[in-house]
Formats: sequence, structure tokens, C-alpha cells
Amino acid sequence: MASTIPIADKGSTPTESRDDDESNSNHDSISLDVETTMQDLLASEDTDGNCLITIDDRGPKDFPLGRYGISGESKFDVQGVYQLSNLLQELFLAQQQGRTTATIKRAQLEEDPVHRLSRLITTTWWDNLTRRLDADGLDRAAPDNLTQRRDREGITPTVSNPRSKSSLRIYVPPGAPEQFAYYSTIAKDRPAMNLDVQWLPEGEITADFIKSINDQPGVLALDMEATDLQGQSVTKQMKGVPFIVPGDQFNELYNWDACFCTLGMLDNHLAVVKGIVKNFIFEIKHYGKVLNANRSYYLGRAQPPLLTWLALKTFHRTKHEPDALDNLKAAILAARKEYHAWWTSTPRLDQESGLSRYRPIGKGSPPECRPSVFAHVFKPYAKKYDRTLQEVSEAYNNGSISEPDLDIFFDHDRAVRESGHDTSNRVEGVCADLATVDLNCLLFQIENDIASTIHIHFNDGLTITEEYAIPGEKVDTVETSRLWHERAEKRKASMDKYLWNEQKGIYLDYNTVTRQQSAAEGVTCLWPLWCGAANKSQAEKLVEHALPKFECIGGLSSTSESTRGIVTEENPQKQWDYPYGWAPHQVLAWDGLRSYGFHDEADRLAYRWLHTLTETFRNRNGTVVEKYDVTRLERSHAVDAEYGNQGRHFKYAPQEGYVVARTNEILEQRRLTEIADSGGRLCLTSPGSNAGFWWTKVEHIDDIERLTEAVIRLKICAFKRRSRAKLDEYGVGRGGGRLQVPDGKDMLVSPCRIYRPSIRPPIFASIAVQHRSRRHLAFAAAAQSCAPPAPDDTVLRHVFDSQSFWREFRRARESATTPSRGLFGNRYLTHPHGFLDFSKATQEKCQQLVASVVGADTREEQCRIPYLLDRLSDSLCRVLDMADFVRSTHPDDSWRQASTEAYAMLFEFMNVLNTTPDLKIRLESALGDPKVAAGWNSEENMVAQILLRDFSKSAIDLPDGKRRAFVDLSNRISQLGTKFIKDMRPELSSISLPHRQLRDIDPLVLQHATGRHLTGISIPTVGPVAVTALRSMKDEAARQKLYIAARTAPKAQLQTLQDFLQTRAKVANLSGYRSYAEMNLSDKLAQSPAAVNSFLSALSKDNELQTRQEMDEMLLMKKLERGDGDTSVQIEAWDRDYYQAQQANKQRSRSRRPDFMSAYFSLGTVMQGLSRLFTQVYGVRFEPAPISPGEVWDPDVRRLDVMDENEGRIAVLYCDLFARPGKSPNPAHFTLRCSRRIPPSEISEASALHPNLDPMQVINDGMAISHDAPSNTTYQLPTIALICDFEAPSDAHAHEPTLLSFRNVQTLFHEMGHAIHSILGRTAHQVVSGTRCATDFAELPSVLMEHFAADAHVLALFARHWQTDSPLPYDMVAERLAIERRGQGVETEQQILLAMLDQAYHSPLPLTTTMPGGGFDSTAVLQDVWDRYGSVREPRETSAQGFFGHLVEYGGTYYSYLFDRAIAGKVWQEVFEGGRDGAAVRREGGQRFRDEVLRWGGSRDGWKCLAGLLRDERLRDGGPEAMAEVGKWGVKG
Repeated sequence: MASTIPIADKGSTPTESRDDDESNSNHDSISLDVETTMQDLLASEDTDGNCLITIDDRGPKDFPLGRYGISGESKFDVQGVYQLSNLLQELFLAQQQGRTTATIKRAQLEEDPVHRLSRLITTTWWDNLTRRLDADGLDRAAPDNLTQRRDREGITPTVSNPRSKSSLRIYVPPGAPEQFAYYSTIAKDRPAMNLDVQWLPEGEITADFIKSINDQPGVLALDMEATDLQGQSVTKQMKGVPFIVPGDQFNELYNWDACFCTLGMLDNHLAVVKGIVKNFIFEIKHYGKVLNANRSYYLGRAQPPLLTWLALKTFHRTKHEPDALDNLKAAILAARKEYHAWWTSTPRLDQESGLSRYRPIGKGSPPECRPSVFAHVFKPYAKKYDRTLQEVSEAYNNGSISEPDLDIFFDHDRAVRESGHDTSNRVEGVCADLATVDLNCLLFQIENDIASTIHIHFNDGLTITEEYAIPGEKVDTVETSRLWHERAEKRKASMDKYLWNEQKGIYLDYNTVTRQQSAAEGVTCLWPLWCGAANKSQAEKLVEHALPKFECIGGLSSTSESTRGIVTEENPQKQWDYPYGWAPHQVLAWDGLRSYGFHDEADRLAYRWLHTLTETFRNRNGTVVEKYDVTRLERSHAVDAEYGNQGRHFKYAPQEGYVVARTNEILEQRRLTEIADSGGRLCLTSPGSNAGFWWTKVEHIDDIERLTEAVIRLKICAFKRRSRAKLDEYGVGRGGGRLQVPDGKDMLVSPCRIYRPSIRPPIFASIAVQHRSRRHLAFAAAAQSCAPPAPDDTVLRHVFDSQSFWREFRRARESATTPSRGLFGNRYLTHPHGFLDFSKATQEKCQQLVASVVGADTREEQCRIPYLLDRLSDSLCRVLDMADFVRSTHPDDSWRQASTEAYAMLFEFMNVLNTTPDLKIRLESALGDPKVAAGWNSEENMVAQILLRDFSKSAIDLPDGKRRAFVDLSNRISQLGTKFIKDMRPELSSISLPHRQLRDIDPLVLQHATGRHLTGISIPTVGPVAVTALRSMKDEAARQKLYIAARTAPKAQLQTLQDFLQTRAKVANLSGYRSYAEMNLSDKLAQSPAAVNSFLSALSKDNELQTRQEMDEMLLMKKLERGDGDTSVQIEAWDRDYYQAQQANKQRSRSRRPDFMSAYFSLGTVMQGLSRLFTQVYGVRFEPAPISPGEVWDPDVRRLDVMDENEGRIAVLYCDLFARPGKSPNPAHFTLRCSRRIPPSEISEASALHPNLDPMQVINDGMAISHDAPSNTTYQLPTIALICDFEAPSDAHAHEPTLLSFRNVQTLFHEMGHAIHSILGRTAHQVVSGTRCATDFAELPSVLMEHFAADAHVLALFARHWQTDSPLPYDMVAERLAIERRGQGVETEQQILLAMLDQAYHSPLPLTTTMPGGGFDSTAVLQDVWDRYGSVREPRETSAQGFFGHLVEYGGTYYSYLFDRAIAGKVWQEVFEGGRDGAAVRREGGQRFRDEVLRWGGSRDGWKCLAGLLRDERLRDGGPEAMAEVGKWGVKG
């Protein structure tokens, strides 16, 4: 029988809500007398007298709360341990607040335990665990709970006098005189505090010094920061930087405890997280390392190094803040210092192996420990000296007896404590000699973190400053990422050599003294998965051989049982040994397993641990403890090893829990959601308010069918009595159950969810069919057969609309696919480290291709240069495109990090190639030889021209001095651009407006205002409140004030913009162009700034009439609203949003909600509609495809194969359409791999290099290809990822599909336009395939798709109500379109003005001195553009250019979207006849667009494509005239 997970007995399960007639609002609360109710509750239910209500109590589990109600209120009873303990906690909290009565709501008692725990952590416990070492916080942060508990228990400590007369003592490092003065002032001003302030000595802290102050222990000073109260008293001018403590008896900043705490705090306690990072930096600067904890007796000890990991997580949450990069740099420099000065210095570094060890400094036994901890150690010496254990302990510590063996033992013991695993048989008595797996994984992570951070964030150069330099190091030295990459590679090689045991399939610690691997097995053997140090084979062996040694019913144990051994007096149970599990081990194991594609294993382990934790919380009065016995089902919290279990010792209600950090990391990072949604297999609690698990056994398959059908029929949001009776009929209690099938395998059942073991026996093939609602059963049988899906697109709809259908579809198909094919099917990407393998293999291939190009001497060889260079480009893009996608989208940190490193490595290599003169020389030579060029077709010639232009843009022709200047200026542009984007904020963050001016704003919106005062409210100048205010405020003066404030940038931001534009202009001049726009437009359809201005002028003229009409209508509204007869009134800039909103409100139908149409747009029907549309117009369709293990980055990603009616499969499309935590909300299309024809010579080459592999898999890294045998033509198929952020169905509405708004539908159509361009743009060369065309032409297919999205005949293909199946009434769409088109003229004018401003800023102007005042004035340029071309003048006080972030990305091409909108409108009218009479869904228009535009990609000049498509030869050669012609078309529709 497999390991099983417990479900609480009936006595521990709270009762559910009553039937409808018993649970209305009149029964939802009751007022109680706190004292009387609490006394009687304890008397009735707390039968063991420990002031808690748990499953150990033997009370009636039924408390008649109605007897205690005040004022005749309605009554309700409280039943079950969970509700009763919640009642006790609520009463106790009311008592603590001094209240004699309390109103108790039913919802408080029935609150889902997961939600309750999460809420307590977030709103209460974190705050209770936060400390500061300042005047207001010393009384909480300075007391030493360890020694105080010893004193309370009457235990004589291991030092003669652990606490002097001073109640509080603080030690200050010599480099912090401000802190010494600060604390001295507190000591003087507050004598009752009895604060003793002491300096630490200058120079090195020695073991003798640490021992000398063991009888005077004190807290160690941490970082402080200045306040805004300068000029006040000294104690008001500084405040302590906050930190978190684990809780219970631990009242210090512990290193890795704090690191895991922060994972749960990043969302809602970010200031504390930043404070922890700052405090760690302070410790490294002043104490040489991140300390075990900030107590004096820890001065010689570090703890597992996690600073870079934490700093990077913090940076990613704070990178929008102005000091984020500086903070990251300080952390990296500090981590580097600790790395050199502590972790890789003597005696911690073992020179022979190159691996590091835990070797702290110190003497004697650890003073924080009670002597009983070492009773087994001192026992032989007590007998030897004929003394008691206490006496021999004191004698050893005061030096009156000398025992070298004890010295050695405590050297190792200190190392054990430094390792964080104090204590464990794995490391006890030997730790100082061990190069442990865990430490070297952490150092490997640090090396990679520093390398990637230097490369990505510091332009591959980290300057070493004086405060972070190690002794003897030269200041201002610059380090690059290469050095750290080399360190990481060297460490990995050493880990493979010394720590990996191939025979056992496990990583083992290495004894650097005996030069042998340790036999002890620890769960830290899985950490190489977390840090990416394992290769694919090692990962698979770890899962097969190592994981079973640690997996228990409740999670992972810290060691194997054999390592723990038999517990005796001489070998006492240790807390970091089997059978105990700790949260850090669980979390790192989950992350590591997922990073290598072992999602089922990770999910299973996570479920085990989370169930253990939640059941303890639910059944034990809210208990959250430090560690759990993962081998037993009951009393897993009852751990008595060493100092016991922290978090158990409270009465009535927990005030903080222990190391909620680890718990909150799980809860607050939405681990529950991640597990539950990773295929729908796991459910911690029922969705009902009183969730719990019960057991049941079912002997026959028929019973399983009856049971699961009953479970599925349950309503998720409310368990009514009739539903419970139905479950009881089938033997299932509330919230879920357990099935046991005849072959002995287990199934966990929860409402509408089934968990099945990851390894399924054959019997599940038939059972799986019965776990879905009846409307899906027909598909289930077909899915099980693994036969190719039928052309019927019902399956396509269901895989997006039904989560249960999708999960079964995926499971049914998995068995028919090759296991572990890798991300995207790429054979390298079976684990994160594979990205680096992929990069290295690519570099080797590229070097061979470079040699072939450079060595092309014969004419035949020169004719192949376009092919070779395109293949070179393709090889690079295979890595870069994929890595760029993964680093921005993958939910796993290890994958993102690995892809970032791979991207950096290949990008650097590509830059080297781009500046390799020999490549350009060979290409120019071939182009210049008519006989060579004559052998090329038009596509090859286009490829050669594009590549030559790219070489020229890299300044390859410039002399060395100018080339260096070019590189410096380019780097400067990058830095300034980043700074400009980062600093985009108004000069004023808020403005104050009186209440009378705000009466038109929705009060719910005003709740989010930044502040309130007697005379008004502070309104933020950016964000939803500001937008709503501008659209709602009737008071014109208020609108004017907010508009000006919102569009006024700080002067520093304008200076950054000026520097940015001038630097771009200098680069253009250096490259031989008059302006940056001229340089950037040289390869676009526009070709020149003059042509762009021709287009914009013509477009402005076309748009003028509509804009004037809209402005006149707004002016009329303003005059009517004012009613004062003033004929001189004008529409001002601050009026536009307001009156456009009024127009829209008038036009919007009052009978329907704005999202009424969404019922007709389930995601599945929209995808079905897109497939049907493409089938009709292009002859291609979407087919849901099986997904191999490891192929996708999230379980909700669907794979579609794109099937052509003539050619078969022509592309692979991954659809990542659902929102998830951390995912970007921005829709996007990524081409992961471009189309390219693969010649037979390449296939032969692959066969020769890899004779044992299928060459068809080798040539495309295992990814999709197509091969046409008759023509012997092979293509690598375009592989595309489509990203959206649609809301996934919640657990409470799992039976409902995701419904899209009409705007969502337009977005999906738009992105699919890019996808179809990539799919149908099949060219022989990847440089010109798909969307790799001129950037001002690339948006045409996607904008055109927006026209399709609004067409009645297109919508008729799919838009049907998800429940009634009735078709969408098109008048609803027409109404929506009419609303959207209101104000289109004004909006288009704004875009035209911005495009004109973009041209002006990238003209020669930035380097001229002809502007007023003698220099470049960006504000004057903006005002000039608005004055000349705008309908409304921009207020002279504003400087809106400081928020024009698109300047950085577009650089003279902002016109592109308007340009493609104009072309798309023309194509829609001319080619698709405006959709009239069903033209939008006819093949004629689609085939014409495919033949003239899509199939060419970028291999044909865009103007020739347009001329052929529109049958207008005037467009063929482009130029200003053609651009003006496009402008005349306007942007209609």
C-alpha cells in the first residue's frame, strides 16, 4: 500500500452551514459576554486543562452559543474542534483588547483554515515578529529569550554568569560611531531601561574575545537610517532598520530563517524584506559575514549564505524604485566580500577539492544551549572526573579541565550550528571536515547570481569599492561576469567529482580529512536540483534512487532513517534527523524538482507537507510549529527532540506562530493555488467554509463511479444538508474523501477534484473516464485511444473551456509521447542547466560556421555565404529567442536565471561576431562579385543586403578610436534609456483638492486617495484615481490643477531626456547620418524622416474634419454645462477626458452591463472561431496536441499544432493564456523558432556527426520539423508562444469557462495576427521569415485581425452564449463599436502629435543651438508641435515629454502603428470588401493576402507587397509620395 495521508475524524471536523432556511443573515452574528462565555467554553471543551481546544480534548464538541447571546439576538450553535477553537481565539483576542462583550460572526468561526492562517500571518503575526533596534524597539528586540528561559527554568548556564546586572546590553562595531552615540543617549535618557552600551574591539574578532564576553551576552547592533525629524532629539533622528525574528524563544535576526521568512513577505511587507537585506549588508561590513544571529555569542559563526538569492528577489519586486539598483549593487558587493573573506578563505576552503566547509571560530560549548543538550557528550568525562554533568560542563568551559577530544567535538558542533542543521547525525562530530552538498550548492548559486547580475544589471562590469574590498585588494578593480561563471563551472566540476555518487544515484557530503564520501544521507542531496548543478542524468537518478529515502507521508524528512540510526541514550534523537521535516528543505526540493520537469513529484511532496501543516493548524487551536514529524498522521507537531518544538507554547490563541516565514512562503506565494491548479489533482481543503478530510474505502469500480458522480454534482460554494446526505449515502464525509481501488493504489477525492498517483496502473485508464461530467464522457474514450483527433473542433473548444477536460486530455495523451523531451521539445532543455549546454553547443557550431565563411575562397563557397550567415543567425536566435521568452515568462526562478545567463552569454558572443571584420569583408566581396551574386535568388540577395546593413550598424567600418566612442555612446544610450523609463513620475505625487470639487467622483474610488484632511483629500497624480478624477470632476479648476500636475515632470527627468536624445544624435553623426531618425529609418518602409513627415501631414489633414466635429460637440457640452452664455469659452487640454467620458456615458446602453457580451465569448469558443476563420480564409486550422513531460513551463499551457489543408503540420503554437502569480499582464507574441528550409547537406552533416541519433531530431534540437519525401524538402517549423493574462476559472466556479470581454477578444485576435504571420511566412532563410520584416510593416497582419474581430460574419462562426448556445446579437457589438469610435478623431490626433514629437526629437535638433535660450529645449519643441498641429494647446506649465517612454523603444518609428492602421483599413476595404456579404470569411481575400504579404515574411520589399495586394503600382517604389498616399487613407474603423 502506498503511503497515505490522514483525514481528521468526525470529532475534529467542524459542522457545515445549515440549510437555506437556517443560514440567512439573521443568524450570522451574536453578541456575547466575553468572560462568562470563555469560562464556560473552556469548562465544557478544554478537558485537558491546557487552555486550548484541540482534538485531544474529550468534550462534547458542541457548544450552545445561543445561551450566551445578549439582547435576545438570534442563536446558533458551534460544533467541531475547528469552530470551537476559533471561538476561543476570538474571545481571547477581545479580552486582550479590554472588551467585555464581543460580536462573533458565523463567518469568523467557519473561515476556511487556509484563508484564516494566511490572514493571521499577513495581518498580525508578521507585525508581531518584526523588530527594530531603536528607542522604540529595544525593549522588544534586545532581550535574550534563550538565556531568560534558562533562568526561568532554573538551569545553570554553560558560562559562569550569562547575564550581568544590566537588563539589556548592546554591542556596537567600531565602524558605527553614530549608533554608539545614539544608544548612549538612550541609556542616559532612559535609566529604567538599564541599557549597557559597549564597543566591540577594533580589528579581528577572535575566539578568545568571544569567549571572554560569554558571561556578558548582548545583542549586536544592526543598521539604522535617518528619519525626517532632523533637528529633533538624537533618538528621533534615527530609527532602526526593521528585521524579522523566527518567534517563540528566538528573538534575533537569524540568517536563513529570515531569508525564508522574506519569501512570504515580498507581497505585503516589502519594507521589512528590504530592511533584512540592508541588515545583512551591515553585518558583512562590520562583522565580516552574515551572522548566525545578532547575539554576541554568535560573532564567530555565519549561517548558510543566501544573500544574493534574497537580494535578487527583492530587486525584482523593487526595481521600479529609484534606489533599487544601488541596493542590489551593495548586496552583490557585500556577498562578494563574504564569499572571499569567509567562505573561500582558509580554513573553510579545502584547497585539494576546491570545495568549502563550515568552520566557524569559537571555544567551549555553545553558550546559548542548555547543558542537557550535551549530556551524552559530557557523561564520560563526568565519570572520569567523578563530577556531575553540570560541574564537568562548567569546568570545561572555564578552562579548569582540558580535553582535546571535547575541543574537537565542539569545533564540529559549532560548524553544525553554522550549517543551520543543528543538530543531525549527518554532520555531528564531523561537520568541520565536511564539504557539504548544501554549502557548495549555495556557493554555486552565489557564483551564478553574481555573474548574471554583473552582466545584466551592471553592463558586465562591477567596480569594487573601498568599503567592500577584502584586505589587500585594489580598490576600483572592475570584475566581469566571466570570472564568476568560471568559478561556478569549476565548483560544479568539483561537485561532480567529489560529491556525486553515480552508483547510488545521490549527492553525498565529502570528508576533506579522510578524503572519502560520507555515508550519511541528507535531503540536501536534492539541492543541486534547486541551484541547477545537476545534469539530466543526475536529476533522474536522484528522483529514482534518492527521493524515496526521504519521502514520508507528511513530506520530506531531513535525513534517511538509516542515517538517524537507532535512538539510544548515547545516540539521542536530533531535530534535523529522520523523522522530522523542516520547511526550507521542502520548498527547495519542490523548486528543484519543478526546474527539472518533475512536476508530479513536486506536487505530491507539496501536498503532503501542506496537508500536514494545515491539519495541525485546524486541529490544534491554530498551532504553527517549527518542524513536524512527517512519519505520523496524528500529533505531527509533538516533537520533543533537543529543545522541543517552537510554536507550541501558548494559551488560548497564537500570537505569532513559529517561523511563519516558511509557512507563509507556502501560503502567501499561492503555493496552494499552484498545487491545486497544476492539473486539478490536489486539494488541501474543500472550497466550503469548514473544510476537512475524511476517509472512505470503496471496493468496486462501480462504487467509484457513483461516488465521483455525486462529488462532481456538488455545488462548490455551499454544502447544504441535502448534499451532505448524498455524500453520506456513498460513504464520503464533508470536504472530500479517499478511494481505495482493488489493485491497492489510492485516490484522494475532494469536491470536483481527483488526485491520482503520478505512476498510474492500467486500471486508471478506465477509471479516468468516469471522473468528468457526462457531457465529456464521449471524448474521454476517444482521448484514451491516443488516436489523432478528428477535424471536429469541439475538442479545441473544450481544452480551453473545461479545466477537467483539459487535464484528462493531457493525461490521456501523455502515455503516448516520449518522456522528458525537454522544454518546447528541445533536447537540451530537460533541466535549467541545459540552457548553458545549449549555449555552449551553439557557440561551437557558430565558430565552425564562421570558419566556413571566412575560409570561403572559391566561387562555389562564396555562393553559399548567405546560407551560411543565415544559418549562423539561426543558430544564435535558436538560443536567444527562446532564452528571452523563458527569462520573462517562466514561473520558475531557476529556469529564468539559467535562460538569463544563456542569453547574456550568446548576446555577448553575437556582439563579437557583429564586430568581426572578416565576416563583413567576405560578405562584401561576394556582393561585389557579379558572378557570385548572379547565382543568388531574390531571397538570398535580400538576406545578404540585410546582413550587410546589420554589420554596418555595428560601427564595424569605423577606425578604432571612433569605434570605441561608438560603443561608449551606445552603452550610455542604454543606461540613460533605462534611467528615463525608471524615473517616469510627476514632480508632484499628489495634489490636495477640497471636498466640494470631488463630489462627482465615486466614493469607492476616493477610498484609494493618498490622504485626507479637514479641508479636502490628497489625490494621486498618477494611477486609476487620477484617471477617474479627470474623467469625473465637473469642476474645471480642479481638472486643470490635476492635469498640469500629472503632466509635469521633474527637471532631472528632462535633463535625462536631453542627454539621451543628444547621445543618440551623436551616435548617428558618428555613423555618418545627419540624425538618429535618418539612421533608424534607413531599413524601414519609410526610409527617411521626410517620408514620415509626409505621411503624418497627410494623415493629420485626413483626420482634421472628424477631430473638429468631436471638438465642436465637446465645446457645446461645455457651454451647456456652464450655462453662463460666455461665447469665448474653449475646450482646454484638461477638458478632453472629461467630456469624452460624458459622451460615452450618454451613448452606452443603460440596459446592459459593459461586460454583457462576455457570456458569448468563452475562451474556447474564441479559439474555435479563430481556427474556423483561418480554415476559411487561409486553409489552416488548429488541432490540440499532446504535451510531453517537461515540454511546457506551466500546466495550463496548451499546445496547438497548426495544420495546413495541403501540407499537413506547418507550425507549433503554445498558448499561455491564463493569469498566474508573477506573470506579466501584457499580451505578447513570441517567435521561439523561425521557419527555415533545411537543405539535404545539413541532414547529411548531422548524420555524420551523430551517427547514433535520428538526424531529423539533431538538426532542429528535437523540435518540430516537416519533411516532404517526394520533393525531399525539410523545414524547421515555426514555434510560437502566445501570451495573455485572462482570468482562469476559480475553484468555486471550476465548471464555468473563462469568459472574455470584447476588448479581450480584440486583443487575442491582434496577437493571433502576429502568430499567423509567423506561421505562414515560411521562407528558406530565417532572417526574413515570418514577422522578421521591416518594423513599420510588422503590425499590419495583427491590426487587420482587429477588423475581423468586429465583423458580423466572423463572429457568427463562433460567438454563442456559453450556457444557452444562443448566437450573439450583433447589435450589441455595433453599440460597443460606436462607443469605441466616439472620440477616435481626437485620439488619432494625439497619436499623430506624439509621432511628430518623436520625429522632432530624433532630428538634428538635439545638437543644434538655435532654440530659445541657446540650447536644446525639449519642452519648447513639444509646445511648438502642439501649437502647429494640435486642436488644443498644451499648457505652458507642463512637460509631458518626461513620460513619453516609447521614445526609448521606438527612436523615430513611433509613426509605425498609425501607418499600419492606415494600411490595414485600406486592405480591409479593398481586399476583404469591408466584410460586406461575407467577404471576410471567403477564401479569395485570404489567399490574396497570403500570397502577396504573409508568405513573403521579410524577403520581399514591403512596398512591392502592398502594390501587389492593392494592385496599385504607384506604391511599388515607396518614397515620400507613397507615404503621403497612405496618410490620405486615414485610420478608419
